[in-house]
Amino acid sequence: MGERVVVIGSGPAGWAAAAACRQEGLTVVLVAPDPSAPFRNGYGVWADEVDGLGLGDIFSRRWPGVRVYFEPGEGQRLPRAYGRVDNARLHAALREKAEGTETVAGKVAFVATEGGRVELDDGRTLPADVVVDASGHESSLVHHGAGPQPGWQVALGWRLEVERPHPWPVGEAVLMDFRRADPADPETARWPTFLYALPEDDRRVFVEETVLVSRPVRTLEAVRARLERRLALHGVKGFKIIEEERCFIPMGGPPAPLPQSVVAFGGAARMVHPATGYLLARVLRTAPRLSRALRSAFDEGLDPWARSERAWEAVWPKTERGAHDLARFGMEVLLDLDTEGTAEFFRTFFSTPPERWESYLAGGARAGDVRAAMLSVFGKAGWGLRFRLARAGFGPNGNLLRRALFVR
Repeated sequence: MGERVVVIGSGPAGWAAAAACRQEGLTVVLVAPDPSAPFRNGYGVWADEVDGLGLGDIFSRRWPGVRVYFEPGEGQRLPRAYGRVDNARLHAALREKAEGTETVAGKVAFVATEGGRVELDDGRTLPADVVVDASGHESSLVHHGAGPQPGWQVALGWRLEVERPHPWPVGEAVLMDFRRADPADPETARWPTFLYALPEDDRRVFVEETVLVSRPVRTLEAVRARLERRLALHGVKGFKIIEEERCFIPMGGPPAPLPQSVVAFGGAARMVHPATGYLLARVLRTAPRLSRALRSAFDEGLDPWARSERAWEAVWPKTERGAHDLARFGMEVLLDLDTEGTAEFFRTFFSTPPERWESYLAGGARAGDVRAAMLSVFGKAGWGLRFRLARAGFGPNGNLLRRALFVR
């Protein structure tokens, strides 16, 4: 029996899967239109979620803590290290671990796993014992179950070089600033956005205006206008845009029905956290679990369907599916909140013990930990927010909450 894993996609999920499989001694073929393409998106992660994964220093900058703002004042400091990923370093670290991976430039047209082949749109055929689809959110190779339309996270980020020192302390990142970008504009009260700021030095800073989640999707033009007003409010007027980042992230769809012959991973598997948009750390931490599952499936001589089933269980174990349902419920709650309500929610959220909010934010958390975090928020919430949370529990999305309550 062969041990040939074909990985589709050359983003962080694809290379993380390839690297982990190579570490288990599996034969890996990575296929993508440009297998060597640099990673495009910008990533910020909690440092403790990726430290210890054997990737070395993958950060362009690390901050010992972050600050969150919900109203005028000094905000709240969260003493948890946060880092901005250097994509070139991450790419190099994963490719080094994936040494021996064969790369194929091409676009996948069809996967016939029962027949053990991947067909490319130019007619070439690749033999495969397992296919891992890490091609991203728009993949058509994996079937997803019916469910509500996704919410959308929309963000516009600028890396700036400013003429005068900017107002953000260099030794601290701003995770969320929910203070209204333009208090005179009623629109800022109706739909919330927050500022995310990563200062490099006193003249360079990455700033990003983010719609945490919305349905329907907000336009990039509206977010751009909000960011411009935000910068003016902070007195940042003379600046040069060094880099621009844009993101549209679908959030909250149900995980794929299990099992399926093609194994999805990363965005294709809807591993994005439904209430935060985080994905990278979860991908990096889950890839070794996926590769170990494949290694054991090959060692036990499982047939192709059973191998895929074993791999799916590694990507989406039952308890993480329960946690995902709870986070989807949390996303639906956020969709119903205006700026004031969203700020109140997160002010309450970050007032809970650190182990509670850290577990909720973590990709791949267990359902029990997420339940504990949500109960902690409910217990600390004011009566207005508590009423909205209770109302959501009895609403059309309450089934997500009720179903997850019994997952251990």
